[in-house]
Amino acid sequence: ASNGPVITVSPSSINFGAVKVESITTQTVTVSNVGSAAATISTPRVSLLQAGNSDEFVVVNLCPSSLAAGKSCTITVSFVAGAYYNTPQTATLQIMDNAPGSPQPVALSATVLEPQTITFSTSPPTSAVYNSNFTVAASASSGLAVTYTSSGSCSNAGAKYTMTSGTGTCSVILNQAGNSTYAAAPQVTKSVTATLAAQTIT
Repeated sequence: ASNGPVITVSPSSINFGAVKVESITTQTVTVSNVGSAAATISTPRVSLLQAGNSDEFVVVNLCPSSLAAGKSCTITVSFVAGAYYNTPQTATLQIMDNAPGSPQPVALSATVLEPQTITFSTSPPTSAVYNSNFTVAASASSGLAVTYTSSGSCSNAGAKYTMTSGTGTCSVILNQAGNSTYAAAPQVTKSVTATLAAQTIT
């Protein structure tokens, strides 16, 4: 092999990790000709797909059709997370050339985080009087704990909210940050109009 093209590929595997739906992650593969003659490189292809869609692995070939001895070039591979699959998506990038061992394989894998949503089981009132309290309840489709926060005319301790003003708007804000299986949930916000407390004169 010392008198012809010899291709090395680095890295030999790429794990895009855990990503969320509709995200795009890009990695680079370096193709080097460590032989003594130019190598002919044709269009790389993605094959041996498991789960998902081969369109989700997007390959941009920045290598020339003839790679001189001692030179290297790059191929970028992007993972475009189009949909959630409950198994990791794997494929093989095959770099086609006229060197021994062609096609040179690069193992590709990615895991898409499962989407989740938050829903109220007890919604806040549309309006509330200054200094009054109300309690909400909500759950995430993942079963993970919902985080309650507030802004505007109220404060909260967990799911219990207290109106701190008689004017303006209280925002009840729900979040779920996700974990290694679930992506963060879209934030859910509901508004409560603050109203003045009644008073009497005697």
